[in-house]
Amino acid sequence: MPLLPEPGRHAVVERQRTDLLDIDYWHLVFTLLHELNPLVQWHPRLMYNLLFHAASRRLLVFGRNPRWLGGDIGITMVLHTWGQNLGRNVLVHCIVTGGARSPDGQSWIPAGKNFLFPTRALSRVFRGKYLDALAQAQRNGELRHDDKKGAALDDILAFETLLTQLRRRDWVVYAKPPFAGAKNVVSYLGRYTHRVTISNYRIVDFDGERVRFRWRDYVHGNAKKVMSLGADEFIRRFLLHVLPRGLMRIRHYGLQANRDCHERLAQYRTLLGQAPAEPRVTETAEVMMLRLTGFDIILCPACKQGKLQQTQGILPVKSVFVARLQPDRRNERRQIHQRPLQATTLVFIATTEGALCLGRPLARKQGSTPVIARPP
Repeated sequence: MPLLPEPGRHAVVERQRTDLLDIDYWHLVFTLLHELNPLVQWHPRLMYNLLFHAASRRLLVFGRNPRWLGGDIGITMVLHTWGQNLGRNVLVHCIVTGGARSPDGQSWIPAGKNFLFPTRALSRVFRGKYLDALAQAQRNGELRHDDKKGAALDDILAFETLLTQLRRRDWVVYAKPPFAGAKNVVSYLGRYTHRVTISNYRIVDFDGERVRFRWRDYVHGNAKKVMSLGADEFIRRFLLHVLPRGLMRIRHYGLQANRDCHERLAQYRTLLGQAPAEPRVTETAEVMMLRLTGFDIILCPACKQGKLQQTQGILPVKSVFVARLQPDRRNERRQIHQRPLQATTLVFIATTEGALCLGRPLARKQGSTPVIARPP
């Protein structure tokens, strides 16, 4: 059953708390049309990266336009891929500073209370830039079927027809009312940054064959309903939202970019006449878990009085492969030491520091130590 990673969410919130200015922040949402879902299924990394790039570039360009702000804005973007029924609904939430740094870096340009950018113009430019980038990816051979390795997208005419249809559709960029201050932004990011596809409280029951869960039907007046799915279909929908390995779901641009972020934010606080940010409070895992859950993770589970002590560190393990090697009698004469060969079990462990090989003769004496060897 899905779980909410509360400690991880809390850690992200604490980091974001010192990376925000005490100003209003606008909330904009860029959504991909559902007609692009098959391409998202085949090429999720490409489609998600194009979404991040097109949305962030357009926001930065609009921010530099003197008609709107005329300076550099800050953006934090969070990828969201699911709907209430666990279907695919790809969009990015954008938290945008309610103001910009002037081109000379000597002043702050505040945004209006009720207006940031014209969303209709923003949606049209976003549509054009995204589809242009998608067409370029197709010309570069980056759109290929997974079921036919190395085969290009077979029907070029069908792809061009799809692009024409998408250019005729209205793409929605939704602007929500601005957040009043950094504390509300931190609270919002805490809800979204470590959100899973479906939380525990929405799951009603599982009878061994079907899963029943609560959902909101936005098409019919936000009605609360209960959906029943077979176990296979539930798992299929859940796995639609597993991101490609290494893909960053949270990204920062402009004034919020990671490079030299703290130095630049200190400068902006000076321009705004704000006090320096409070230093981050560094907590150990034991202290954080005790504060958040009331559970002492180092308390002895047997006596409930003593504290667990670390005696040895173990390398993080990515994968383990075990192979049993039988001796090759044809090469026995070539051995440096003329000893009978033994069958050996080799355990290959892929760690964050490289491969680790543990070799142990099957008939080793009791108490002997396995052979540990690192490859060159």
